[in-house]
Amino acid sequence: MSNYEVMGNLKKVMDYSKDGKPNWYAIINDSDDKDHRAYSNQDLTSFNSQLSDPNAVVLVDVKGETAIHKSGKNAGQPYIKNAIITRMGDEAKPSVPAQTNKARSEPTREPLSQGMTREQGMLTIGIWTRGITSGKTPDEIKTYCDAALEYFNNKEKGVDDEPYNGQF
Repeated sequence: MSNYEVMGNLKKVMDYSKDGKPNWYAIINDSDDKDHRAYSNQDLTSFNSQLSDPNAVVLVDVKGETAIHKSGKNAGQPYIKNAIITRMGDEAKPSVPAQTNKARSEPTREPLSQGMTREQGMLTIGIWTRGITSGKTPDEIKTYCDAALEYFNNKEKGVDDEPYNGQF
């Protein structure tokens, strides 16, 4: 199987767990406004509680294996199976095999997108997406992202000192 990775805003999580075995379904909206479906054996309860706010922007990185829906309304469409879902900027934790009942650890850092508008969240996704593939360190990407968000917020307030060559 090939690898499937997507970064974006977590739109929905649903819990289909049975008999103590985590089984979650998630929809992730990427920076091109395309939805991706993922299935995970992680406990995504913390994400579920954040999504109770309809305006929440929860930026995530999702990695897993490519699979194709065999039936239903999504027949023939790709999805991510065995998905590992982490908040943008957090490192993936090793997963506990599904056969055990050990508690899975969730990332402890607050999501980068907490308190952001959708536009700010999408800007952050784009910066991290391009930054990761550029070979920059996470600290360099975060510094650039913080500066870009500050510029974006100032521009929204009417301050326009253009250091980004019209990117925004």
